[in-house]
Amino acid sequence: MTPPTLSIFAVLFLSSTMALANEPAVHAAPKNPSSAAASLRTPAFEKNRIRYKGAVADESAVMNAFISYGQSWRSQSVAISSSGLIPDDGPGYAFAPKAKNTNTLLPAISLPWVAEQYGDLEELNWNNTVTGSSNNATGNIGNIAARSFVKLSKKNGYSPFKVVDAGMAYPGYTWKQLQPGTQPWEVMVKAVKKVAAINEANGKQTRWLGVGWTHGVFSPTDDFDYYAQLKEMVAAFDKLALNEGNGGTHKPLHYFTDMFGGVSDMNVQAANTLRQLDFAVAHASRVHLVNPRYPYPIAEGDNVHNTGMGYAQYGEVEGLAKYVTLVEGKTWEPFRILSGKIEGSTISLKVSQPMSGFGKPEIDVSQIEQASQYGFRVKANGADIPIKKVSFPNATTIALELAPPKKLAAKLEVSYAWYGPGAPFGTHVGVWGNIKRKGPPSVLFQGKTIDLWLCNYLGTVERTPSK
Repeated sequence: MTPPTLSIFAVLFLSSTMALANEPAVHAAPKNPSSAAASLRTPAFEKNRIRYKGAVADESAVMNAFISYGQSWRSQSVAISSSGLIPDDGPGYAFAPKAKNTNTLLPAISLPWVAEQYGDLEELNWNNTVTGSSNNATGNIGNIAARSFVKLSKKNGYSPFKVVDAGMAYPGYTWKQLQPGTQPWEVMVKAVKKVAAINEANGKQTRWLGVGWTHGVFSPTDDFDYYAQLKEMVAAFDKLALNEGNGGTHKPLHYFTDMFGGVSDMNVQAANTLRQLDFAVAHASRVHLVNPRYPYPIAEGDNVHNTGMGYAQYGEVEGLAKYVTLVEGKTWEPFRILSGKIEGSTISLKVSQPMSGFGKPEIDVSQIEQASQYGFRVKANGADIPIKKVSFPNATTIALELAPPKKLAAKLEVSYAWYGPGAPFGTHVGVWGNIKRKGPPSVLFQGKTIDLWLCNYLGTVERTPSK
């Protein structure tokens, strides 16, 4: 499939300064915070502080920063119409570069783009992103994640810190078009230096926390291995060694990726989506697969891009992933199928343990319309076996009760959000499912929660041998 022509905007991509082969363990937040205010806890990333002009960093003199890079999904800033926006409480701590001569926060970027277009840093909050009324705001994945990252930290009693999100995106570009040696890479490096210079001019040292990467269209016929491309990408950002110099302590950056959701006319998922998950699981201390993309709505009349609410919902989960990994110092666990077995006429699927704040698996047909069999499909020798019931015996098991033929095969293909009928143009992805874990309350939208959705899956399960 040829990648569609996409708009060009700013992208969030969380990076690292140490090679994966030497990655250190993530440290937990200290039990006895050293903050002057006893009620405040210290974020984990403050334990290994960079130095500011020869002294241990004062957080008021540090700007924590993220880089965004990839394709246009990550960068589009689209109106979010909602009557339930939760306003920021008190002064903001999240910022974004504001381009000169424009009234948008992170405007479209036209090629060739140069870093000198960055102007002053602008505070991120609903008020300065309003596009018409107090109930209509805009935000791309990166700045929504930055806002959520800070609000979640403040809500949970961590000491205030500032964060800036900056980056760029390109239409349908693959890693090969974005890697070192290309013009986009050189532009990104210039932008990184410019952001640091802006921070320095405002009396702040830059502490780079990471890179956010969103890749666009995969085709089932792609002949590249996305695991290998992600490995190259992480190594390239690590090589920049962004936290070296100026007293930097070589702090490793983290990477935040999604699981590609297809487009509305796709009726089979691409194998490279599984390689995204494989890479994140293999490097879980610094690479975090935030969520699959299939539950987020596609804009009307657009076969590819999300609505403003879709970008905001995904961005908020990314902000939560950053909070869990960078502030609390814990492991991020995507909601995924680990294994399966056949027991009688039932398939029991073992799924990952829920993280703190998330419930047991459940069905949701309100976020995205009901899929056939809620997205599950079982095949024996290429023929479908109907699923009579989907249930959740406990927090780590999904049971598929089958309507089998007289003799059920000992080995079955099981999939989730892998095959689909396609979807009406400009509504939602063509391959989807309805299984999620309900998470903590949203910090951006009244009455909503920050949910994890079950990752796309394709695998083989076998009957448990009789003893």
